[in-house]
This record gives sequence, structure tokens and C-alpha cells, in this order.
Amino acid sequence: MEKGKQVTGSEVSGEKTMELNLYPVEPNCCGEGLPYAPVDWPNAGDTWRWWVGYRTSRSGFYQDRLLCLPKRLRCQGSKNRFKSKPSLVHYISSQFPNSDVNEFFASFSWMVPSTRHHWHEELHPDLFPQVPVDKIASKRKNEAPCHSQRTKK
Repeated sequence: MEKGKQVTGSEVSGEKTMELNLYPVEPNCCGEGLPYAPVDWPNAGDTWRWWVGYRTSRSGFYQDRLLCLPKRLRCQGSKNRFKSKPSLVHYISSQFPNSDVNEFFASFSWMVPSTRHHWHEELHPDLFPQVPVDKIASKRKNEAPCHSQRTKK
């Protein structure tokens, strides 16, 4: 079994469904492969890289994220990084016309959770089962609140 990927025993329309072990990441962080980038796509050994920026949404996921092509697929003068799903869909459909774009996106998580977000255990009890919620938000609890009560003089 590959790192970060858990196979469930259930089958949906003849395909095995995959569960990804998501974990929150620091701002301006990068990584390789699962759970935030595909592995072994389009060929075995092809591992994609991912990067996240600083901005997060209210739900706690990064707004800025990139997917980078595996080394084997990089060409000089062509696009090697993708900032959006539409640009990635265009690349996949033009370079790999027989591939299933939905299957590609189902193989990893496009949404990357941030460590800066205060995850509430009662709202998201099963979101990060392997990372205790108190450890994710422990730094945040010790800092000053985000919204100050400063007034103009």
C-alpha cells in the first residue's frame, strides 16, 4: 500500500474507492505525491509535486496551490506548473486525450488544509483522525486573537 493512501473494501461502480489521509500543512509548504498530488499518473513512477501559498479560505483550506509535473513530463518552453483546475484539465485533455479527468482528480485531494485554521473538534471530528485537533491548534490558542479591538484616537 502506498504512503498516505488507504484502500477501503467498498466498490463503487466497479472501481475501488480510495481514502486519503489528509493532514494540515504549514503556509508556503511543498511536498511530493499523496495526499495532495497524484502518484503513478500517467505512468508508474510518475510522482507529481504540490505547493501551497499563504492565503486560506474561511473553511481553512489554502486558496493558492500549485501542482507541478513529474520530471519525466517536463518540457522546456511548456507549462510545467498549474495554478488552477481548469488549466490542469486543459493540459490533461490535450496531452492525454484518452484519460479520464475525473479519475485523475479522484486520485488525490485538491483541497489542502492549513495549520493556521482553528479546527473545531465538534465540527470536524473525523477530518484528521491521525492528528489530534489540540495539537493542530495549540499554537493558535496561545497567540493573540486575530481580530483586535483597537480603536482610533
